[in-house]
Amino acid sequence: MSAPSPDPQNLVFGKYEVIRRLALGGMGEVFLARQTGGVSGTERLVILKSLLPELAEQEGFVDQFLDEARVAAKLNHPNIVQMFEAGAWNGIYFIAMEFIRGENLSKLMKMARALGKPAPVHLVVCIVRDALLGLAHAHGAHDEMTGLPLNVVHRDVSPQNIMVRADGVTKLVDFGIAKAANRLDRTKTGVLKGKLQFMSPEQVMGEDVDARTDQFAMGAVLWELLAGRRLFRGDNEIQILQAVVHQQIEAPSTVVSGLPAELEAVLMRMLERSRDQRYPSCAAAAADLSGWLTQSSRTVGEADVGLFVRDVLGSALEDVTKNLTASENFLISLHHTPSQVRPSKSPSAASPSSAQARPSRRLALALGIGGAALLAGVGTATVLGLRSTATNDDPSTGATSSTATAMTAATKPSVAPPLSILVPAAREGGTERWHIPVRPGAT
Repeated sequence: MSAPSPDPQNLVFGKYEVIRRLALGGMGEVFLARQTGGVSGTERLVILKSLLPELAEQEGFVDQFLDEARVAAKLNHPNIVQMFEAGAWNGIYFIAMEFIRGENLSKLMKMARALGKPAPVHLVVCIVRDALLGLAHAHGAHDEMTGLPLNVVHRDVSPQNIMVRADGVTKLVDFGIAKAANRLDRTKTGVLKGKLQFMSPEQVMGEDVDARTDQFAMGAVLWELLAGRRLFRGDNEIQILQAVVHQQIEAPSTVVSGLPAELEAVLMRMLERSRDQRYPSCAAAAADLSGWLTQSSRTVGEADVGLFVRDVLGSALEDVTKNLTASENFLISLHHTPSQVRPSKSPSAASPSSAQARPSRRLALALGIGGAALLAGVGTATVLGLRSTATNDDPSTGATSSTATAMTAATKPSVAPPLSILVPAAREGGTERWHIPVRPGAT
């Protein structure tokens, strides 16, 4: 006896049947869903991301949320998550995207170490190489309707945003803060976006970013995977950002012995502080990593990566899809509509809200107008209530990989003083003032 057909009124966009909620965050929810309709046997699992209704009421959030779909929908590459559609249903904004049976690289490597099965170097290189190929496609993508370049820069490359499927396919995900020509929401002056540990020096300094910015971030990911610890460390966000700009980047062989010199040479070029000294593209970096795999007689591909993933994840791979019975518990909240749905608008200055400040590890910064991001700008920045986070050397944890958001303030002195930041002193309970040399830059 076949299962009863779902009520059409409960299908998001008329086709997606919500099975259950997978995650709840500060901006929205993530659901596992089933795409229905069409020819029998063509159903598939998908992921639905929603924007919290209260945020949809606030100016700027809808455009920011839908920009992920605007960017990813223009990309078509096996190493980039596939975007299906986006829009409003029953007063709630949704993005429908590919369901990935696997795990993000951060959790995968943490589980592997806990099981005493650390990933072999050649498998790590294969995963990073494939992610670089996905980035290379994004960087060179054009709008098929206009033929114009999209000029995509991911800006949030990290192990958490690299998914590895059970069949060994690597997928780059989360283009939510990507810089692209077709975004409606623009990053405001004084706003720093991304995970601190994987930002490039130019990103921290507020300079204009390009494809080589993502290459640096991918280099930081590879460095941490090889060394087994954080590349840039600090007791709080400010110290981490200082390390990104000033810390000497040592070869991972200073931490772990036995790493091939040829591989390190590729990695260290990706991590050059001057972007002009890096590879001209992520494709060029991927080519050299492929060359190392070939020269080292390591014929490795997706099948090998898949074996590793299945060995590490085991039964956890099936747990997510073990019960695909649709839950009606979430339909109540999904049918709760706000007073009105704010349409997607052209970019405008979004007013700060309590929802923006909700995540505890976000930076609340006030920078002078004309400044750029955190460590570059005209004026004095004062940070109040910035939480100090304990240093964690485990690169698989997110203890210090917070997303930083800088809020601009209308101060405009004639001469640019050093950036002055107030942070809580963890040991004394008072405040401690940091002075970081800055210079003007562009967002």
